[in-house]
Amino acid sequence: MGMNTIVQNWHPILEELTEAKVAGIASSMTDTGLYDIVHEDNVFSYDDTFGAVRLKPSSCEVIATFETTDPAITINSYGRGVVAVTAFNP
Repeated sequence: MGMNTIVQNWHPILEELTEAKVAGIASSMTDTGLYDIVHEDNVFSYDDTFGAVRLKPSSCEVIATFETTDPAITINSYGRGVVAVTAFNP
């Protein structure tokens, strides 16, 4: 599930599925590099003029962060499946 799904279709069930709450929305008029995505030792460029959701994780696993250290990608087990969240527009 991506940023647009979370923002446009927000519902308490999404917080239950993702085990993360929306703490805010970030956007910029110019690409700052603050929302480049970090996974292990790799940094992936992301144009933050497209926006990002600031997530406050509860029990989900954060597998990538933004340069700001906010979660960029999370995963959470739910039922017999897994819910993956990208806090940006993929």
